[in-house]
Amino acid sequence: MVEDKYANVENTDQNCDSILKENLKLTKFLDALKPDISLEVKKFGPKDLKSALAHAINIESALEQSCDNSTNNISTVDMHNILKENLIKDQLIANIN
Repeated sequence: MVEDKYANVENTDQNCDSILKENLKLTKFLDALKPDISLEVKKFGPKDLKSALAHAINIESALEQSCDNSTNNISTVDMHNILKENLIKDQLIANIN
């Protein structure tokens, strides 16, 4: 039938429900974050809660590191450098495991 051509067999009602629940969790998580962290996480465009959480943790860590340096004015370049360092550390830890 014609509609079979456009139907996605993988998207059953149960699968759609789980996708919607995951998207709702992600949306609620992003809404609950501090505005500055939420904005940075959204820039990465996370597809699931796990990746959003990982980005949020790295961003929060970067912000804490910048505060430890006794300045509240962190530039975008500084933020990206700290995030890059954290990502490299995370990748090294993942490779060890």
